[in-house]
Amino acid sequence: MDKTKKPKYIKFFVFLFFLTFIFFFPVITAKAFCGDGIVTGGEVCDDGPNNGLPKGFVFTDASKRLIGNSTASTGALEIAVSGNYAYVADRNGDLIIINIANPKSPTFVSKYSTGSPANGVAISGNYAYVVNSAGGLYIINVLNPTTPSLASFLSLPGGKYDVAIDGNYAYVASGAAGLYKIDISSPASPFLVGTLDTAGDAVDVMVLGGYAYVAGYLSGLQIINISSLNLVSTFPTAGPANGIYVAGNKAYVAEESSGVQIISVASPTSPTLLGVYNTDGVADEVFVRTDYAYIADTSGGVVVLKITDPANPIFIIRLTGSGNVLGLTMGSGDYVYTASYTGGLDIIDVAKLAPMILSGSYLTSGAATDVYVSGAYAYVSEDTGGLQIIDITNPATPSLEGAIDTF
Repeated sequence: MDKTKKPKYIKFFVFLFFLTFIFFFPVITAKAFCGDGIVTGGEVCDDGPNNGLPKGFVFTDASKRLIGNSTASTGALEIAVSGNYAYVADRNGDLIIINIANPKSPTFVSKYSTGSPANGVAISGNYAYVVNSAGGLYIINVLNPTTPSLASFLSLPGGKYDVAIDGNYAYVASGAAGLYKIDISSPASPFLVGTLDTAGDAVDVMVLGGYAYVAGYLSGLQIINISSLNLVSTFPTAGPANGIYVAGNKAYVAEESSGVQIISVASPTSPTLLGVYNTDGVADEVFVRTDYAYIADTSGGVVVLKITDPANPIFIIRLTGSGNVLGLTMGSGDYVYTASYTGGLDIIDVAKLAPMILSGSYLTSGAATDVYVSGAYAYVSEDTGGLQIIDITNPATPSLEGAIDTF
């Protein structure tokens, strides 16, 4: 519709609406903002009440997602969660146990000192398995979290960066010393079963379906048959491989300088690249839950990707915490628990994350400064062009319905 041909009463109506829009819009929409009203990095609105806002608005703003923190650890390096407790491996050599039954108010329970930086922790049954830099594998009884006690200790050469549990065996990624396989069928008397030199520095390990998947730093991904302790295959990564997570037939490798690589391990003897996403930070670890990957991006916080299509990972949001995120995991709910180094333990709400996808656009004649939506129309104010009324009946193809100059 050409604005020059509009009857005067229509012009008057539009002008009256514009005045209402200018003077009363802040009032009538004060409660209608999603998050803090500033849409950044994945903030979306969808159904459901949240934090006292009216139904239909949910926070996904990063600043609203951090709901709990514990500074019981002043150098959190790694974290494991079991039931109502988080177990934090600390640079000061401590295993720190924190009650997370109330995610908004985590509380310190107890700690056990191993004497040197505790790099990795895994929980199985009533025991915490902790590896530290100078010693080896500590098996700690946590049946009563308030009084953890040492069940046994096994001295191991090498750096001891991570530990994974599979049945009666513990697998320790031990830097230049490679991968250790340890029998823990009797936690009071563990013993070394075998060792594999992984060629590179083994810094992270996950065990699934008869294979150990090792992040070999400069040597990329290494896949090992855990029965024979034989190397099955290797896959060179674009950057140093820091972290590994395997879900189904896919391995997700956190790379120090180039984000995350998604690799098909449907055939462990011949892994193939599916997709890559550069997180723009220093990717240190990765965790996968259903359709989402959560990446510990060090100073970049937690990067969340939708991975429904592995060849095309979609950025959802970057969640900032209390410090550099070096490790992360999830429990049974919709919370990510991070080891945030000097920031301690962070608890981040990741419920109802959804990607923002551009449906359509309309180029206004001037710089758009504000917008109000009612029914099938969007009313856009411009810095020099007045008010434009845009028909959004079909969001993919918005069209100009009318306009009025107010200057």
